[in-house]
Formats: sequence, C-alpha cells, structure tokens
Amino acid sequence: MMGYMACLEMGQAHIAEMTQKNAETIDKNGWLHSGDKGLITVQGMVRITGRYKELIIGDGGENIAPVPIEDSIKGLVPGVCEVMMIGDKRKYNVCVVTLKAVGANGESAGTDELDMGAKLVNPAVKTITAAMKDPVWIETISKAIKDTNANSQCCPNKVFHIQKFTILPANFSEEGNELTPTKKLKRSIVEKKYSDVIDKMYTTDGVYIGFN
Repeated sequence: MMGYMACLEMGQAHIAEMTQKNAETIDKNGWLHSGDKGLITVQGMVRITGRYKELIIGDGGENIAPVPIEDSIKGLVPGVCEVMMIGDKRKYNVCVVTLKAVGANGESAGTDELDMGAKLVNPAVKTITAAMKDPVWIETISKAIKDTNANSQCCPNKVFHIQKFTILPANFSEEGNELTPTKKLKRSIVEKKYSDVIDKMYTTDGVYIGFN
C-alpha cells in the first residue's frame, strides 16, 4: 500500500495522527511492517501465529502468543465461539469464553439460545444462561483447557498455561464494541468491560469462576 490517507478537512491533529501511523507502518526503506508475528516451519513455510500487539507479557517477562492457545481450545469444543486469554503482567493466565448462539454473526451478539452445534455439548441445555451453570459444559471446557495446556506446540511451558476461566453471558460483537468492523477482537475493550469478573478470577479459588 502507499500509506494511510489523511482527510484534510479533519484538521491538523488528524493529519498528524495519520503521519505518525504511516511512519510506524512503512519505514524509510519502504518496508511495510504489518505487525504480524510468525514462524518458519521445518518445511520452510511462513505461518502467521498472531500479532505483536496481542502478545501477553508474563509476570516474569515472557512473551506469550495467545492466539494459538485460544484456537486450540475453540477447536476442541465446537460449541465455543470465542476464547480470550488474559495475563499481561499478571502472575498467571485466565480466559473468558463465549458460546455459539442463535443470531450471533459478529455484528450482533445474538440471543441467549445456543445454536445447533453448541447444543450437542449437552442436549439438555438450550441457553447460554443454563450452560454457565451446567457441569457438563464446565467440564467440557475445563478438559479442553487442560488438553491445550498439555500441548507443547502452543504451550511450551507452564507460563503459557491457562489456570482459570469463566463463561460470558453474551457473544462479542460490533454492537457491543468488542469487535472491529473487520471482526477483529478489541482485547483492551473486552478486558476493561469485564474487569470485575477478570479480577474475580484472580481472587477466587477454583478453575471455573462463575460470571455472577
């Protein structure tokens, strides 16, 4: 790309912001810095593993890429919609989980009713509200987290492990301001919005910490 285009009608502050963004994105030699974090596989292929601004800096200064860990949990529980890991400058990692629901499409959070795929976890449970207290749902997600923690590809040591989780009552969405128009997760917004339950996870014993 040639760079971010400023709108002159928006004034000098906006122009200065766009100038700064361009300087951060395209260096003096013309290289574009995408902000993506990647690795080269043994086959010589380049694979994106996340974004640098998403990195969690552990209490001991470790760099933790949350996306592979989050994706692993989602892959193990098809009824899970989103997983967001938290642990930046904290003594251990926790996560918040959302469940797939009817009407959830990224723009809208949808309803309280679980979609058909999510109902397979426990056919007796029809809603997110019920799943938040259901032993089968809690055990299913707990096992997925445990299996992910044991996966050395995404969790090379204990610093990467998730210790606790909670199930949120609604999906992330544009309407809720948790997702961008391109459906990227606004991690700082989510952490601020659910700060009470996140703090509760760090002060309460147990693996599953109820939302309420």
